[in-house]
Amino acid sequence: MTDTTKIESVGSTKTSKTSFWKRALKPWLLKNLLPVSLVLGVLLGIAWPTPGVALGTKHNDVSPFQYLCVIVIFLISGVKLSTEAITKALSAHTGIAWGLSSILFVTVVIGSKLTQQIDFPDVPGFGTGLAIFFSMPTTISSGIILTQQANGNYALAVLLTVVSNCVAVFTIPIMMDWLFDFDGVSLDVAELVLKLVYIVLLPLIVGKSLRGVSFVPPLVKKYKWPLKVVSIYALVMLPWMKTSSAMDEGKFDAVTAASFFAMLGWAVLMHLIFLVMNGTASLVLERLRLMERPETKAVVIQASQKTLPVAIAVISVLPESVGDEGVMSIACIIAHLSQIVLDSYLITQWIDGEGTPSDAQAVEKEDQVTSTDASTTGGLCFHPAVGVTYAVEEPELIEETHEDSADHHRVSFAEPVQGGMYTIVQPDGRTMSSSSARVQASIAEDRTAPSHGQEGFIGDGTSQTRDRPHAGKRTTAKIAIV
Repeated sequence: MTDTTKIESVGSTKTSKTSFWKRALKPWLLKNLLPVSLVLGVLLGIAWPTPGVALGTKHNDVSPFQYLCVIVIFLISGVKLSTEAITKALSAHTGIAWGLSSILFVTVVIGSKLTQQIDFPDVPGFGTGLAIFFSMPTTISSGIILTQQANGNYALAVLLTVVSNCVAVFTIPIMMDWLFDFDGVSLDVAELVLKLVYIVLLPLIVGKSLRGVSFVPPLVKKYKWPLKVVSIYALVMLPWMKTSSAMDEGKFDAVTAASFFAMLGWAVLMHLIFLVMNGTASLVLERLRLMERPETKAVVIQASQKTLPVAIAVISVLPESVGDEGVMSIACIIAHLSQIVLDSYLITQWIDGEGTPSDAQAVEKEDQVTSTDASTTGGLCFHPAVGVTYAVEEPELIEETHEDSADHHRVSFAEPVQGGMYTIVQPDGRTMSSSSARVQASIAEDRTAPSHGQEGFIGDGTSQTRDRPHAGKRTTAKIAIV
């Protein structure tokens, strides 16, 4: 058995050919499901507003379906929230202090006050939406993922996310009452706090509490992707309904290309200001030996980003006289998308400038294998990038995401060889059999654990151990024909 293994069907010399859809487009769509869906939701609301208007109808100034979507988002966030890593970050006192101060106070003051000085004469709702967006806490998931990719302090990123989003439920109304001038519209701070507690904090706490039930964490892990999809589309439906209502009421009639790009340009500029400010402060603290480089990365990323779900939730509970919800929501969506795109590019440059690959790049480089024909009986093939053995004709990696503390892989399998049954033996010993055309197995690797080799079974039962940096716990999975 050579150290290099061909990712193709054993016992067949036919080269696996996958279409552009399977190889490129489909993985890209799965990876970018949220931004793609947000854009499509807004376009649908503009092109055909009737369904969105019907679902978003308010009763006594409350839209039940909008509130339900917000509750679902944060209930799922709570169920998926793993706080075990937080204890590892408690020693990063300086990073915690500056990170929370910047997220909850410094960027809020700078972002909201500067934005309110900018005139958006054609569409004033753009300015209001951006000012609200810059008053939000840090992103719930994307910042953590980007911190991992930049080799930053993952535990600190989780801590800043959890603490800032919980505390912000109480600080946002106070800060908005202090910083915002809504042309004579006064905010009822107590009422706003109460609404945010009901639709944001309480579902988050309930979801987190459910993780204490023994059978919930395994179910969350098993249905991680469906939960993510439900959460994404619950979020997408909010701006879709708000955009539909705004379109139906003619709120977009004054929107021009100039006003749109002015809003986009200001969103990008403000995010760059946040990055420079947080980067400068963090580097000074690092030079003073009060922070280390991984902490710097976590703080710069987390303290410079703002979360979209909380922004949409706040907009949904503000008085109607503040501005049109659809127009403000679009401004928040554009700002959110621009910061993710910009940070993804900057982190790539950051890593390249250091001359060290990220965890994801290191694993990808390690997992690049060359081809050798094989003829092992049983038609089994080992995919070192995933750590599973499987019987396939055309293997297809359809998703690879980096979330929480795990490197989560999902693999799709083609028709069983000779119509046989797949038996999947998971690392914990559980088995699953199926004869379906698309059998899926998911392996989660704890990348916070020490590096180990990774073992996979090849065809006739022989094994192969491959060293992978940052692979974490040993994960073995075997799929055999029965």
